[in-house]
Amino acid sequence: MAAAKAGGWKPSIRTLWAIAKSPELGMSDEDLHALVYRETGKESIRALTQGQLNEVARVLQNMRDAVSGSQRAKRTDTGGNRQTAAQRRKIYALSRALGWDDPSCSLEQLCEMYLEEGGAEGVRGDVAFAQSLHETGFFRYGGIVRPQQNNFAGIGALNGNNAGQAASFPNPRTGIRAQIQHLKAYASTDALVNPCVDPRFSLVVRGSAPYVEWLGAADNPSGKGWAVPGKGYGEAVNTQLRQIIAQETPQVPAEPVPQPQYPEWQTKGLSALVEAGVIESPEYWEQRLDKEITVGEVLGVMGRLLQKEGS
Repeated sequence: MAAAKAGGWKPSIRTLWAIAKSPELGMSDEDLHALVYRETGKESIRALTQGQLNEVARVLQNMRDAVSGSQRAKRTDTGGNRQTAAQRRKIYALSRALGWDDPSCSLEQLCEMYLEEGGAEGVRGDVAFAQSLHETGFFRYGGIVRPQQNNFAGIGALNGNNAGQAASFPNPRTGIRAQIQHLKAYASTDALVNPCVDPRFSLVVRGSAPYVEWLGAADNPSGKGWAVPGKGYGEAVNTQLRQIIAQETPQVPAEPVPQPQYPEWQTKGLSALVEAGVIESPEYWEQRLDKEITVGEVLGVMGRLLQKEGS
């Protein structure tokens, strides 16, 4: 977006739609609305200020660059970057059952950070996210690392350490960046793109574990690895990765999430409109049954209804 700033050009609503619907992202309307709400707190794109349009356009462009960029060739391994909008939705679906509890950062924002930081360094964000599920016990912790340390991969949590004796980071993004950089240290010998925040980066034998399966020292022909002795560590990470790719719910105890109760006449009305083909995105509208509706949304539904009646 630097060229846009230099030329004085300002992103518009049409710009957001163009990037979101590009071949690289292929986002659905629901995905774009969710991203706008996550970044700005606004439920309508038309309500965005120019500053918010600029910010959303920047996030979308970064997402598209991460998908289309060729920082590194694909591996099963720690390196490579194959994130897509579909993969992003799978991570979101997986994350709903997790024990994340940070009011300053939603799980959706956390997932975006993994994809953005991984894209910047040429490391697979889904692999890093899968590793964090394994390391933190689905964000429930209970070991050496404490939740407030923003350390999602046990960096510096050595065998025999007391609770809290591990690396700490000021915020989730910095913790994720350190994890991505530590994975890059094992995956390749390439230089870092971002300033180093990983306190143990210099201790890694560069390029010694280019595959997820080699992250445990006991499973690595070189005897090096993220986990020591780490027998089966890489396979444990891959188990979580396969669940993300298959969009399965993780097999961990989870508190039931209370579902809002709406009047039956509202849910039946929504079902009728879906069956009639007037509404094609029921998931979006199900989440808005107790929210105010914009004039644009009313006109959109009415227009669809009139089209159906005339056909």
